[in-house]
Amino acid sequence: MTVRCKEHARIGPSPLVALLVLWLGAVTGAAGDSLAALEDSASSALARIETAQTRHPDDPALLWALAMALARAGQIEAASTRLESFIARWPARRPNAHFELGKLLFRAGRDGRAQRSFALALQSQPTSGPTHFYHALSLRRLGRRDEAAGELSLARRYEPALEPEVLLVRALDLFEVGQDEEAVQLLHRVLEIDPSGEAARRVRLLLLERETRSTRRWYRVDALAGLEYDSNVDLDSGTGDLASASEEDDLRGVWGAGLTLRPVHTQRWRLSLGYRYDQVHHRASGQYDYISNLGYGSASYLPTRRLALRLDGVAFNTRTGGSSYVTVTSLHPNLLFSFGPRIGTTRLFADFAWQMYRETPTIAFFERDAVVFGTGFEHYVSLLLDDTWGSLAGRFERSQTDSPVIGRFGGDYDRDLWEARIRLHVPLLWGVLGEGWMAFAHQRYGYDNYLAFMTDLIFKRRRDNLLEGRIALSRSVSRFTRLELAWRGTRRNSNISTFDYRRHTVGLYLRFSSE
Repeated sequence: MTVRCKEHARIGPSPLVALLVLWLGAVTGAAGDSLAALEDSASSALARIETAQTRHPDDPALLWALAMALARAGQIEAASTRLESFIARWPARRPNAHFELGKLLFRAGRDGRAQRSFALALQSQPTSGPTHFYHALSLRRLGRRDEAAGELSLARRYEPALEPEVLLVRALDLFEVGQDEEAVQLLHRVLEIDPSGEAARRVRLLLLERETRSTRRWYRVDALAGLEYDSNVDLDSGTGDLASASEEDDLRGVWGAGLTLRPVHTQRWRLSLGYRYDQVHHRASGQYDYISNLGYGSASYLPTRRLALRLDGVAFNTRTGGSSYVTVTSLHPNLLFSFGPRIGTTRLFADFAWQMYRETPTIAFFERDAVVFGTGFEHYVSLLLDDTWGSLAGRFERSQTDSPVIGRFGGDYDRDLWEARIRLHVPLLWGVLGEGWMAFAHQRYGYDNYLAFMTDLIFKRRRDNLLEGRIALSRSVSRFTRLELAWRGTRRNSNISTFDYRRHTVGLYLRFSSE
């Protein structure tokens, strides 16, 4: 069972802030760039320009017109290629060619090349305010904040009309380093300078987002009800990883509810505490029914807008047949660092867990009481579409049981695990949200497997390869509820055939959340 705190799954600028930065460059460009219409007539005009330029490849006016038309049509790569050809053949023909090329490269996310184009543009137009402004934006995305600050000052000096945009960028920089009060003062200054302008509209959206976050409820209620089909139900024990499977399938009902409290939720300090109850009831395999009671907490500190330190703790008990089956307590220190909206956020973590089973095994080598510890990383990155993100993770984990070591035998559950995992979160059509993950793990056990010795009279250390995945499609059915259809599959390959198994679970769930 895994409990994941989402308080800081993403730190640094919010998606709205990232969009603001991209917008700042666009508002200072040529009017044609922002007023282009992707209509049939425009497509026809683009086709005519392409035909004319193909017939007259030595006409600079036609090549320039084609590049601008492609840019207006959103074909950034093709427009950049044409502009680069234009500059190579007629470098002095258009003084603003490097500036236009830089804007296209900036829009395409090629920040290094964009910065070099703006630098070349400034050689011929050193007093161009928009060029200094764009140059600052490209330097900022490259992490060269001190140079970007100097360029912003020059942009404001040479083009006073850019002052609202310059102040907005500076406010975003202050948010990055945790100087929120100073940033908010600059935002209000923008509203004073240009209360009806586009920059002011963006500022109001940013202030509204901040107000919404600051008035977030101090509690959250969650609930779940669902029906599942499981192709290999006897692997269920509340924690998984039983010795073997007999391929018994069954239907089961699952339900539960939880409450999360946030007694502390400031700009720098956050504390969450919660409790969750879950229950599983099988149609035919009642011996695998279980009840889980779980408590969790998360404390975090944000020294800067880019860095977060977080400590998560989880304790749960699983009960079967009216008595306790297993109790697990765990701690999870985390360090999260944001490299910005383009590169993403990296989470470094460590795991420590103590698991205690109620029943004492008849054979000491089957002892499962253990200390589990490990470390790993996960990197989150936003993808092309809004609210689309993915992550790549890797971790190492060691499980050390209380089993004695006698000769070649020790704990059958003493093992090392190496795992790689990829996750994806994608909004689809008609309000459907797609989520999925896939993981591959290699498990190496520390001693000759005693079960294999008893059954087949062989001395062999167990080696497993585990492939798992989950795909879920969900859609809101009301303000607080989502309907979810999910599949999960597991395939374990082991050098000891007793431990090979396949498992598929399909479920339909109704999820409720007060947020």
